Amino acid sequence: MKKILLLLPFILLSSCTKSPVTPVEEDLISLFNETSKLYIESLDDKHSCLLKTYHHKKFNDVPFVALDEFCESFDITDIREKKKYEIVDNKFVVSGLNGGSITFDAKEDIVTSSSDVMLIYDKVRYVNNGIPFDFYVTRKGCDFAKGSSKTTYLTPGSERVYDLKKYNFDIVYEDNKYYAPFMVLSYIFYGFFSTTHMYNGKNFFDCDCLDGEYNTAPFCYSSKGDFLLDRTKGSLGAVLFKKVEPKLENEAYRFENIIESSKQLTVFSLLNDGTGSLKTYDANNQEIDEGALTKITYTLNENKTELEMKYFSVLDMEDTEPISDVHTLRINLDETYFNKKTRSKEVAEATYQELRFAFYELYGHTRNDAVRDFDNFIKDKEYKDDLLSLDVEKYDDAMAKLLLQGVDDAHTTIEYPSIYTEPTFANANKYSLKYEGERRSFISSSLIANANKRKEAGITDNLDIVNKTAFIAFDKFAYDDDIKAFDEYKDTDPSDYAEKPMHLFASAFNKIKENENVKNVVIDLTANGGGIVASLSYILAYLTKDPSIVVNLELDNSFIDYHYEVDLNFDGTFASDEDTFEGKYNFYVLISSSSFSCANHLASIVHNIGCAKVIGERSAGGSCIISCLTNSTGYLYHSSSLSTALVKENDKYVSNDLGVEPDIKLDSQYFYNHAYIDEFLLNQ
Repeated sequence: MKKILLLLPFILLSSCTKSPVTPVEEDLISLFNETSKLYIESLDDKHSCLLKTYHHKKFNDVPFVALDEFCESFDITDIREKKKYEIVDNKFVVSGLNGGSITFDAKEDIVTSSSDVMLIYDKVRYVNNGIPFDFYVTRKGCDFAKGSSKTTYLTPGSERVYDLKKYNFDIVYEDNKYYAPFMVLSYIFYGFFSTTHMYNGKNFFDCDCLDGEYNTAPFCYSSKGDFLLDRTKGSLGAVLFKKVEPKLENEAYRFENIIESSKQLTVFSLLNDGTGSLKTYDANNQEIDEGALTKITYTLNENKTELEMKYFSVLDMEDTEPISDVHTLRINLDETYFNKKTRSKEVAEATYQELRFAFYELYGHTRNDAVRDFDNFIKDKEYKDDLLSLDVEKYDDAMAKLLLQGVDDAHTTIEYPSIYTEPTFANANKYSLKYEGERRSFISSSLIANANKRKEAGITDNLDIVNKTAFIAFDKFAYDDDIKAFDEYKDTDPSDYAEKPMHLFASAFNKIKENENVKNVVIDLTANGGGIVASLSYILAYLTKDPSIVVNLELDNSFIDYHYEVDLNFDGTFASDEDTFEGKYNFYVLISSSSFSCANHLASIVHNIGCAKVIGERSAGGSCIISCLTNSTGYLYHSSSLSTALVKENDKYVSNDLGVEPDIKLDSQYFYNHAYIDEFLLNQ
């Protein structure tokens, strides 16, 4: 397409400017800003979670965003507040802190990512509500001096070029601003800043803001009052309530969500007097006590189109000031694209090209490597035409079939269907059940089967000590943000923390160290399907004072060794001898053919560094870190990314996507015979 010839003013968006140069215009295609009435306005939070959408007249309703506004939405303070983006030589450049950069060339429609852009920080200390991590990065072939805040690079990464012309994407310049299709920015920047957005047909919303990262209220948006999205469940763990007829006296609105499998019903009621309630009922219509420590007040405006919510602590059972000044949010009820039956030809073509871009440029090396050559992979698939269909039902169906059955790597899954359908869990689950791939089906069914076998064997506690062996079992790597000091778990019951592994390990090791007979510690991951890497790193610190994860970042062909230092005893020092049980016990990691993702990673890590022996059977694999992608129809899905966890074999690093072989094979019939395993290990 014809566009302006870029001869831009040289402008440093931070503060420095040079004399402007008048651009030469050639068939200028203007943009128009469709200001949406549907918005989220945090009254006090300066970091807005709303990202304004623009539309290019030639491409109809394909969403574009301004590059500078997109940069300002980053949750990376040094990018957002120091404005590490500028116009240089008629290109828009986003800079990291180590000299790396991402450059957008509107004239050639090319995006270039220079080496080392991934390393935004040399050294970052994370303190998350009492969980201190010291995190640093070294690259393969580099010297790293422990305790130093500086990383030395001996072999730099390589440049990566995205030629957007291959996908019919445009970078547009107008009035000294740059614009690009949102998907291009979302996909490219995800790998660097983990920035994920939801799209409602009018504007994009930063998921990190919405899930409580910035303590914003959880109810995000609704459509004509017909839907209410509750994000109190955390990152991407939202529940969408559908409006039903009022059933209570003086009830202005009633929203319900039902989980089909358990018949659990959650009801949000909003009364005309501005009060409200959120209650959950079981299959027998008995109310479930959620044990909430906060209550919410609601105020509707005169036209009942705008809702204001404030959160109050009820620890003292008295109303005080709202818990935090960022907990006040206003929601305007306005229409979106929900329930549309068709979409435009331009959006249909854009979403197909976005798929091509995602799999050619961003998809990781998995056992289904063929999908990386997307055109060849898709050409004989019976759902290709439906991916381009203007009928949104056919499109949603085809997307589900592609992602679940076609890719079938167990990491690539649906979060929400497109904006044209109700983005409920039930809706997503409908597709997940209809098109569940063989690998995901095997892993999920095996995980459930193993958990049931453990119960049938009489093992119901998360810590079981038999003779000289302690067994710690947990089935998900969850990240807990309210962890306490190690010694505070002395008198707790480990089984109180069945789904909170970081608490579980603190509680369990307090019990283990009191038992002088214990020589071996077995970490049971036989029914563990994975979870969050931060949780894995914390748990790994119990086994070694130098926990690390080796990752291949194919975006710049680098190898990265992520090291975590953890202060388990909260004495203010990291990675001291008191912050690990390394050398104090013989550690073993028990895995099964369904141990997936982080469970697979932990087994490969301990195998690599030798801090534990892996026993059991070959794990299920799942080497790629998950990316969360949003396209031009608001379709939100998880995908295996180009960040791949590695295992060392014969002095080289290889993917562990096919699983990890145990150091010591153990037949699955003995997994939950703890007396047998105790004797078996004592004879090793």
